[in-house]
Amino acid sequence: MAKYAKRDRVPALILALGLAAIGAFCLVLRAELRLPRAISTEGLDILPAGSYACAFYPAEDARNGDIALTGWAVPEGERYEQVRQWVAVYDSQTGRYTRLSTVMVENYEPMETLDDPQNALFGGFYALVPEKLAAAADSLELCILDRSNLRRNLVHTGVMLSEVLE
Repeated sequence: MAKYAKRDRVPALILALGLAAIGAFCLVLRAELRLPRAISTEGLDILPAGSYACAFYPAEDARNGDIALTGWAVPEGERYEQVRQWVAVYDSQTGRYTRLSTVMVENYEPMETLDDPQNALFGGFYALVPEKLAAAADSLELCILDRSNLRRNLVHTGVMLSEVLE
């Protein structure tokens, strides 16, 4: 019977190692998606404030000292073929751009606000500003990193993080 006991443990051990590997991968992926990332402006079209219609609001469910933002950003009069947006911040003291952890969400407000609300539903977002970045709120301008219709835009909004948090 001792021979079979070792063989019976091998599938359980392989299963346990596989589950541990999947769990580790999920934790790394979650961290990768949540961490802010520096943005290189190479290959990006940098657009001035007023290029997109947008709105930012503090969200109620901030976690771990991070600040949660919600809102929307839409290029007026443009029909989306494909779209992916992130909220970014521009630090006027360092001249650096940082992409924030952002999830696109449905937001009906721009459909009510804009004259041409064709694709406005796709412009909603939920983003996390890490506590460490939020400490410099007076020097952080909120921006939109937009990959839509095979373009890559970094859009200045003219809205400072400190204004949204007031």
